Amino acid sequence: MERHFRHKALRVGITLLVGVSFLVFAMLLLRANSIVQATGIKSSQTIGSQVSDIANPACEMTSTVLAAYQVWHGLTQTHQQPPPYLSIDPDVISRHIRSAQAQCIDGFVVDWYGPPTGLPNDERGYMDQATAELLRQSADRGFKVALMYDEGALSSVTANTTTRVISDLLYARQYFTLSSYLTISGRPALFIFPYDNVDPHIDWSTVRQQLGISFTLLDKDPDPNQLAHDALFDGFYAWVYSPSWPTSTLDWGEDYLKWFYPAMKTSPYVTKTVVGGVWPGFDDSGAAWGQGRYISRRCGATWLDTWNLAKQYQPPLVLIGTWNDFEEGTDIEYGILPKPAWQEDFDPIQRTWMTPTARWEDVPGPTAILRENNPAESFGKVESEVITANVDLYPLLRVNVTAVDADASYTVQILDKRTDIATDVLKEITAPGRHIVNLAQQMGWQGPQSFTLNIWIGGEGKTATFDRVSIEACYYIYLPAVIR
Repeated sequence: MERHFRHKALRVGITLLVGVSFLVFAMLLLRANSIVQATGIKSSQTIGSQVSDIANPACEMTSTVLAAYQVWHGLTQTHQQPPPYLSIDPDVISRHIRSAQAQCIDGFVVDWYGPPTGLPNDERGYMDQATAELLRQSADRGFKVALMYDEGALSSVTANTTTRVISDLLYARQYFTLSSYLTISGRPALFIFPYDNVDPHIDWSTVRQQLGISFTLLDKDPDPNQLAHDALFDGFYAWVYSPSWPTSTLDWGEDYLKWFYPAMKTSPYVTKTVVGGVWPGFDDSGAAWGQGRYISRRCGATWLDTWNLAKQYQPPLVLIGTWNDFEEGTDIEYGILPKPAWQEDFDPIQRTWMTPTARWEDVPGPTAILRENNPAESFGKVESEVITANVDLYPLLRVNVTAVDADASYTVQILDKRTDIATDVLKEITAPGRHIVNLAQQMGWQGPQSFTLNIWIGGEGKTATFDRVSIEACYYIYLPAVIR
């Protein structure tokens, strides 16, 4: 799905301090790595087994927290391959609702392209099917769903655009009355994602008159230079944006958000609904329409900084951009850290492990038991595939162990494939815990390196239970979500 970013005339006045020093960036990371105590205004929760002891920022908000949600996964003709899952799969939808609620997210805002066309390979029909299933499953789970009508569906419409919008939204009325549909001020909420080449051709006053139902209509960003247009909307939401992209990887959208929130407190917007925005980063290099736009995740600092502004301004609603837009790198479904260079989450166990004198025993979920299996000695080992990683970018070895048998221990070695020398980096650990080793420092390495991980288990027939081993870019202790 191509995302066009409409940023209106007032935005021209936003300036960005460029030339940010390395010292400032280092301070950002240092602050991000500090442990933040959750206040737990909502029920404070942590997410899954791969997390810190800190609640997700959403759990600290009194605002209604929503996440933008994509339902095109599986449409391989127009989107990335292979898809991570099929958006129409009921089990996937159920898992998404469960996972979102665990992260104190109150509902999804579905990027919706309109009703089915009835044509072969009907992509709109596929996405509408997923939307209907999401609404159905949300009904008895206290989860809310709203539509974000994407004007991208109208990009090829050359005449009677308003008529087409009315037709699409008359179809959507069946959803507006469902118990699972999100209401704002007692009315169904309808988000609009505008396109510069489409929106000027839509008469929103006529659309509102023809729908025959009262609803809360939300546009992206106010524009004081188009007051007549803005008067037709009941509120505005913030969306992923950096005033300087793609020229700066350090600009995470601070100036934009510090314009948006105060703008919504001025006339004539002070009476409008405010939907704040938070995001983990942005990278459209994975999309066919990529324009080189990029907001660095900054090892989680972008996520936390956008949340900190939401906490400061306390909008009644907050929209996360996004739950699962992997093509544009705004996804949080699998966490907010950069993807590890290599990982084993044991769900299921990779087939590339060599197990000469110990063995992995898979158990349900992201967990595996390592058992000593050496008939000649009371210790044994498993060895990973050869891992190649640039330790300047991915310096951290992370090992999570949830249980160790009595009278057992485990040791983790790095076997340098250039020298064939093995170095203990975690030695004879006898208790469960989370460990982070800086391989660049401990091994004296720089740049690309090739190595294997040797994990030894000591004690005749003894076991240790692992739930993650990975080579990563960032410390994780402050993060509110699992690693991508």
